[in-house]
Amino acid sequence: MLQAQILKDRQGTPMGVFIPMKAWERVKVQYPDIESVNRKKCSRK
Repeated sequence: MLQAQILKDRQGTPMGVFIPMKAWERVKVQYPDIESVNRKKCSRK
């Protein structure tokens, strides 16, 4: 199970997600293209 933390600003607004490195490595094994998908999505802005 993935244990992630939601990062919030001072007002409590969600700003991001923290995933421990060991969990991230497991995600990358299951989804080998995940880093390239993220780059493509970010480059559309």
